[in-house]
Amino acid sequence: MGSNSNTIYDIIILGAGVSGIGMAHSLLKKKDQTFLILEKNDGVGGTWRNNTYPGLCCDVPSHFYSYSFSMNPNWSKTFPEQYEILEYLENVTDKFKIRPHIKFNSEVKESKYNQKDKYWETYLFNGEVFRSRSLVSGLGQLNKPKYPEINGLKDFNGHSFHSAQWDHNYNLEGKKVAVIGNGPSAIGFIPKIAGKVEQLTIFQRSNNWIVPKPDRPYGSFEKFCLRNIPLLARMYRFYFYLTQERNYLAFYYKHNKAVKIFEKVVSAILTRFKLFKFEDVYKAGAFMLIDEQISDDKLKKKLIPDYPIGCKRIIPTNDYYPAICRDNVCP
Repeated sequence: MGSNSNTIYDIIILGAGVSGIGMAHSLLKKKDQTFLILEKNDGVGGTWRNNTYPGLCCDVPSHFYSYSFSMNPNWSKTFPEQYEILEYLENVTDKFKIRPHIKFNSEVKESKYNQKDKYWETYLFNGEVFRSRSLVSGLGQLNKPKYPEINGLKDFNGHSFHSAQWDHNYNLEGKKVAVIGNGPSAIGFIPKIAGKVEQLTIFQRSNNWIVPKPDRPYGSFEKFCLRNIPLLARMYRFYFYLTQERNYLAFYYKHNKAVKIFEKVVSAILTRFKLFKFEDVYKAGAFMLIDEQISDDKLKKKLIPDYPIGCKRIIPTNDYYPAICRDNVCP
């Protein structure tokens, strides 16, 4: 694997995250192409290894957020936490013998295409160079935290860190804590720390559309059935595929001629029976959650976004609103 060799790989993959592992599996099936994965960390998993903040979980159902070639019947619940997803990726890597093809602790500086010799040259920060006929990028966008540009932030004498680089060695109990931002990460960890800190103040630019999270644990009988009835497992996965694809009807259908016709037919039925339009189903869930979990009318108005639902990522959660209603939390 060293750069001193004259090896020219057929393919070099950048990153051993979800994409890189999936690509490696596809190449192993072909058996006629040499490849190498360059991974900057000391293990696989990508963002699921780097991010470890409290409350981190996937907002895509577990049986859909997995490889079709390695479905997992043993997921503990509908929306698994970070450690369980990382364990799954580790198991897939070992099950399909992908690990020997990975060079860890190898952060890529740049890749250039050599027009003369017709191959890619990939340079690491440690000076090593690797060559390949093709280059596949499995890089994500969640590995480099964005710090806010705030005047005086450098003069802050207290302890500070980014959620993407959570400091597990620092005890937040009894502290006065400020959270800047209210994206999916904040909505994940705020409920986990709200009961520990003395005071929690949240600074946000805009609100999020928040909907109920249909999460639940899987029982032993369900796991047994999914493990021993392959067709059932495939059908269950397909069910989640359909539930994810319905978002198209809710948010993008107006831009598609074929779906416009379908929408007109459905709208006629909906109008006749006075039911919701597609996007109204999501709004109904969002408003229902606010009404159920928040009694303060002023706070309700503050939390309703001023932009159409679907323009930003919709966040499913059941414990964020109760957390910000605590006496020690200032939203």
